[in-house]
Amino acid sequence: MSESRSAAEQLLATYPETSATMRALRVLPTVVPGAPPLPTYTTLDEAAAAGLGGIPADLLAAARTFLRRRSVDRALRAARMMDAADRGLAVVSGVRSAVALFSGADRTGTLAAQQLADAAAKAFGLAYVATQLLPVPSGDRLPLLLSVPAGQELVAWYGAVEVALPFGPAVSAANGRFVRDLLRTSMREFADEALAVVGQQGVVDARALLADATDALDAAATAAAPHTGLLAERLRAFLPARAPGDLPELAAVGADALPTWQLLVARLAVEGSIAAAKHHAGPFLELPEDGEPLPPAVPAPPAPPLPDSLKTRPVS
Repeated sequence: MSESRSAAEQLLATYPETSATMRALRVLPTVVPGAPPLPTYTTLDEAAAAGLGGIPADLLAAARTFLRRRSVDRALRAARMMDAADRGLAVVSGVRSAVALFSGADRTGTLAAQQLADAAAKAFGLAYVATQLLPVPSGDRLPLLLSVPAGQELVAWYGAVEVALPFGPAVSAANGRFVRDLLRTSMREFADEALAVVGQQGVVDARALLADATDALDAAATAAAPHTGLLAERLRAFLPARAPGDLPELAAVGADALPTWQLLVARLAVEGSIAAAKHHAGPFLELPEDGEPLPPAVPAPPAPPLPDSLKTRPVS
């Protein structure tokens, strides 16, 4: 018996393979070595088959329950804010401004300063949506995020487009610490705004994951930095008309040309639900409502050890 699609699946259905946003996302693995390819799917069942090798029917049912949790709606709402131009977790950046900065179009430096602030906000947003979409103990979130294609896509896209594309030379000169240094100088300024958007617990959880994930974000930016020329050239083809070169023009547009974060987060919602079901669920596990503590995970083989490159000190 067919079921109505979840909000994440409905959103995925609006991005066919021919859409500019999906085609732009598919540029990354053709340019940056090690960037993950994107499995093709629009539903939970297709993702289970195409991206994650298939799972038993009982675990698929558990994943479907995870996918309909209220926390998924919160993550999708945050993704819309990350793509929007004038409110919430994002300000005005994204593919348009990153390409404009790479092209040397920032005549006053205003756009560069705004992009730096926005890159910090997007890092926080990435961490926040991951906490909402991966209902597992905090220590398990980063390994789980990096174990699924959609999580790898999020990290690679952030490092390449939000950081390396606009700030490639600085990233190369930072010896793998560009994002860490950015967060150290920016997060206190962003704290009040983040608190108003996601609440105190949302800030606490996101900051904890971000502290763990900073090295992975820096690694993604460093890997992409040598390839920004080709990346900018190929992404430019998907922008309407031209990428405006200063802040007033960008703000007038109202939203980023390509709503990539909404697509990426919807993909993580689907794949994260499957991963969480595998992590927690046995055949007869009753899943909790939002706000209730998660039951102990069913005993399973231990996860592979976290590489030293992904271990980090908390961001101060």
